[in-house]
Amino acid sequence: ESDITYKIALQLKKYLENAGANREKLLREKEQAESRKASLENLVKKISAFDVLNANYERAKTAYRDAFDKAESVKNLYEMNYRAFLNEQAGILAEDLTEGVPCPVCGATNHPCLAEKSATAPTESDVNKLKNEADKAGEYAAELSRRSGEIKGQVTSRREEIEKLISDHLNSCELGTAQATAESIIAEIIANLKAINEKICIEEKNAKRKAELDEMIPKAEERIKKAEEVIAECRQNISALTASSAEIEKHGWLSGAEE
Repeated sequence: ESDITYKIALQLKKYLENAGANREKLLREKEQAESRKASLENLVKKISAFDVLNANYERAKTAYRDAFDKAESVKNLYEMNYRAFLNEQAGILAEDLTEGVPCPVCGATNHPCLAEKSATAPTESDVNKLKNEADKAGEYAAELSRRSGEIKGQVTSRREEIEKLISDHLNSCELGTAQATAESIIAEIIANLKAINEKICIEEKNAKRKAELDEMIPKAEERIKKAEEVIAECRQNISALTASSAEIEKHGWLSGAEE
């Protein structure tokens, strides 16, 4: 029974000969898979942040366009009222013009077409108020333009960074589909890592069993060697006893014959 157990142990040791090497190979595969997973997760994170930044840019761009349109509208209203105000001033001046007397503005002595006052003409206060509003609207639009330009620069920079990462990790994938593609690959890697971890667990058990066999087999071999020595000694003793018995029987037989 011991001999059978020893032979089985030898066969098992041979089967487990590469247990340690397989474990190291699996650990390298696990490290590579985890590194790729981390890179793709970083890419997904950057794409999500980029989407937020790009959305902010679109809002900033829309806000600037609205502010610009409003600034243009206020500016046009101011210019229209400013012209109306100037026309009103011309009408007031025309009231004091006399034919043959030089105009204090242009010096003409003939005044064939005098400007007329308007009942709805804006006052100087109205014009100044509109000018102030137009200036403020223009400044606000300029500020929004500056902010929009800054975000646009960030969007351009981030886009270039992400497109390089996509090229490195997803080959020819487009930015619009990169996040979904990366998340799909991450799911596959997670499943693969689970399988690798299970294999590593088996390999560690096999490596432990191999270590136990490495310790057990030499001891078994030593016991077998001692047993074989004992058996050999017993055989020698048996042979010696058999020879002695034969010698005794021979002498006994000869003694009987002489008598």
